[in-house]
Parts: sequence; C-alpha cells; structure tokens
Amino acid sequence: MGESYLLLLDNYDIFHPKPSNSIDAKEVLETIGTGMGILNASYIPESLQSIAAVQQLSIDDLSLAISQSGLSTQAQGMLLNCISGLLLLKEQDAAYDEAYAFLIAFESQVISSNLSAEEKQILLSTLSIVRYDIYNGSARKGKDRDWELSVGNFVSTAYGAKQSSSHAIINAGISNILH
Repeated sequence: MGESYLLLLDNYDIFHPKPSNSIDAKEVLETIGTGMGILNASYIPESLQSIAAVQQLSIDDLSLAISQSGLSTQAQGMLLNCISGLLLLKEQDAAYDEAYAFLIAFESQVISSNLSAEEKQILLSTLSIVRYDIYNGSARKGKDRDWELSVGNFVSTAYGAKQSSSHAIINAGISNILH
C-alpha cells in the first residue's frame, strides 16, 4: 500500500499545471488514483473539510482523535503507542533507518496481536503508508536525519484506512499536499 501511495505522489508531482487550490488537488489525486487502479467503483470521496480538520491536529489532540476512530481500545492504544514512539524518535533526532526499524517492529507486533483481521489491516495499512511517507521525506531525498512526521497526516491516514485502502491512500496524499 505504501508503494501505491508513493506512486500517487510521484504522478501528482509531474502533473502540470499544478492545481491552484486544495479542492482541485484532491480531484487531481482522485483522477490519478482512478487511472492507477487505486480507486474502485465503490470509492466515495470524503469531504476535504474533514481531511483538513484532521490535518490540523496537534499532539494535544491525538488521544481524542484516536478515541473517535471507531477502533477497539486495543487498536487505539497501539496507534497511540506507535505515534508516541515515532515522536520520541523525532525528538531524539533519530535517523530515518531508526524510524524504519521501529515501524517494521511495530508492524510485527500488530501481526502477532489478537486484534481482529479487519483492525490488523487498518493498522498495517496506516503503518505502511506512514513508513513510505517518512521515506519520501528523508532517505528518498538524501536526508538521513531530516524525516517528517505529522500527527494530522498519521491520523488522517488511519481514518482513511478504517474506510478502505483507497481512502487511506487518498487521505495520506491530500494530507501530504496540505502539509
């Protein structure tokens, strides 16, 4: 899923002319996503306002936002632990490789957890996109220590993953553009 996210961003990056506003940017992402086969006939676009609202979340809003995700308490706890761990790594100026290793280890915890198959898929989808998003902002651009992490992007991706993989990818894409 993370690879599809990066391909979507790559295709958006070469799109010209660039959209002049976020509504048009979202439409371009959805058009590209349809062409790439990321979006299917059952995809129902989410409002840009709801994505933008989540995008504005700060660390102080994180617990409340995760609690409203519709996930089980265990899944919510895992998401909170993951973002908290990533924020701590960021605060410690950890290299991309350390964030990558943390996310891979966290994915293993999700796989071996007793979450439902649906919740495992939601968390693994979110973590895959976050892993590729961090890669996109760091190693891919030759910046070993300068990786990005946005609470809003993380939560928006998780909210999207709760709906479908298509929503996760589009939400992450528009969050990336808005960020």
